[in-house]
Amino acid sequence: MDSSKKLLFPDQFFSATRRNILSRFGLGIAASLVILTLLSLTNSSFNVPFVSPLLQGLRNSNLSIPVTYPDFLEKLRGKKLVFVGDSINRNMWESLVCILRHSLKDKKRVYEISGRREFKKRGFYAFRFEDYNCTVDFVGSPFFVRESSFRGVNGTTLETLRLDMMDKTTSMYRDADILIFNTGHWWTHDKTKLGENYYQEGNVVYPRLKVLEAYKRALTTWAKWVDKNIDRNQTHVVFRGYSETHFRGGPWNSGGQCHNETEPIYNTHYLKKYPSKMRALDYILRDKMKTPVIYMNISRLTDFRKDGHPSIYRTVYKTEKEKREAVSHQDCSHWCLPGVPDTWNQLLYVSLLKAGLTVTLMLFGRENYYQEGNVVYPRLKVLEAYKRALTTWAKWVDKNIDRNQTHVVFRGYSETHFRGGPWNSGGQCHNETEPIYNTHYLKKYPSKMRALDYILRDKMKTPVIYMNISRLTDFRKDGHPSIYRTVYKTEKEKREAVSHQDCSHWCLPGVPDTWNQLLENYYQEGNVVYPRLKVLEAYKRALTTWAKWVDKNIDRNQTHVVFRGYSETHFRGGPWNSGGQCHNETEPIYNTHYLKKYPSKMRALDYILRDKMKTPVIYMNISRLTDFRKDGHPSIYRTVYKTEKEKREAVSHQDCSHWCLPGVPDTWNQLLYVSLLKAGLASKW
Repeated sequence: MDSSKKLLFPDQFFSATRRNILSRFGLGIAASLVILTLLSLTNSSFNVPFVSPLLQGLRNSNLSIPVTYPDFLEKLRGKKLVFVGDSINRNMWESLVCILRHSLKDKKRVYEISGRREFKKRGFYAFRFEDYNCTVDFVGSPFFVRESSFRGVNGTTLETLRLDMMDKTTSMYRDADILIFNTGHWWTHDKTKLGENYYQEGNVVYPRLKVLEAYKRALTTWAKWVDKNIDRNQTHVVFRGYSETHFRGGPWNSGGQCHNETEPIYNTHYLKKYPSKMRALDYILRDKMKTPVIYMNISRLTDFRKDGHPSIYRTVYKTEKEKREAVSHQDCSHWCLPGVPDTWNQLLYVSLLKAGLTVTLMLFGRENYYQEGNVVYPRLKVLEAYKRALTTWAKWVDKNIDRNQTHVVFRGYSETHFRGGPWNSGGQCHNETEPIYNTHYLKKYPSKMRALDYILRDKMKTPVIYMNISRLTDFRKDGHPSIYRTVYKTEKEKREAVSHQDCSHWCLPGVPDTWNQLLENYYQEGNVVYPRLKVLEAYKRALTTWAKWVDKNIDRNQTHVVFRGYSETHFRGGPWNSGGQCHNETEPIYNTHYLKKYPSKMRALDYILRDKMKTPVIYMNISRLTDFRKDGHPSIYRTVYKTEKEKREAVSHQDCSHWCLPGVPDTWNQLLYVSLLKAGLASKW
């Protein structure tokens, strides 16, 4: 193959000097991979020519930064970007710091905040870009979850990995505006691969657990933490996928080598399969998380680049002996810089642009805008400003509104549905013709509404009806005016309307009509009467109140607490108040196919008893047992009827929820007795 006709990888535009230091990088045909990956991350409708400046901005003569990187810094203004993970993520962090720093004229305005100049040790590092009031940080957390220890039976201390607890470093990045996570390479070490007496959950150390299963559990713990602690309205979350290694002749700790690799892989036949750990990640991101995560799938891209590792060139050797020893301790997992991680950061930038990084004022607050008294805050996050504004409103309502004369209603946040950009940068919704049907794609409850919950419940005296319509509106991506918000007089106006769509207001007739039908005021907390609250959510809150009362008032050393589960009903032909019947049922159900699912309310109870209570509670789970007994209800025989008319009316007012006596409740009491004996009731006699 004529090398002069090969395309170059972006990281192969090195000066001759740099190329000699790092070993000769072969020219590759796979620059197209970068373009294809960009397109896969930004979908096929993305304008392809945009990629051009990223690839063409690196000149042959020397390392020149693409013209887009000063823009990247501008979009990072006032923000905190954090890489969290292992040393491969540190590799990517080093790349981005260098690229951003080189794009500035005054490099003295960039510095590591603690003054350190060596960054290979595990820990926390932060580079501050003074002129942009932003930091680019790295937090070493190779597993995400916590490395711990456990005292064994014979008194020995075992090093363990707590799969159910996040690492203690979370406080260093939970307030970040952009988070780039990765974990993978430390899961290939001997201890993690063997999984013998190493993985721990609670007080259980597993004698043997496969590494893939442990990885899934750790990712699940991470996913739950992100969903609970990261505000999707303020923080972009990125997961950088697994970076392939290229050890030949052995693994990383047994003489594996790559120093003779001078060209990429050209034949896809020699590429590895998609990593099983990344399949596990796919599942977690797609099916288990509510927070949107940008997945940078770079596994295949890196697999081509067997020629891009430091190998024996990772340091300067002072003696011939050190040079010889370096051959048996090569680095074929990290990457040379400039090199492959530069491409990742190009992909990162494009991905963040696609995800709406340009929205700075709306998400993060304006500078010198918010004022209290004579103080103008140079920088205040919009959520904090929102809380203070609500507090001012709440005080005014309490002071000026007569609760005996005026009903106060607060209509909650109405979701928007801009796709492809925010409201002021080409966001669209005109092709949306159906609602969202899968709840997996709904957004989290808005952080502003959580602030409102707190103000209404804990800070106000005036009762306020809170119309929580956020989730309801989130379904209706098809209900906005989009391009149809006015009558256009010219073709030019029609074309311009596509880039200035209204995906926040609602068509009429439409969604707001539903809001006006929702004033069903029943459930109350503090001074808040909810106009609409799902019964399962209300049930959970009631159970939580009960659980707190039990924990506070019941002495577990004196009192046995029992919760008798949900007893199934057997109304046929309608509910209890609309003609439901069971008087013709004379036998139990024999085929389990006809039994109901485990009640959702009892799943809520399971959670409260297991995770929210300190007091031991005996849970008498009788739901399935009662479901068999469709023949055990009083039905029409619940009283003595004096007239024929009463008998006829009884058919349409049957009791198919309570039980005949003698009957099913006798069995419950037998179970109760056995449960109390098992719980130690005899010891109290």
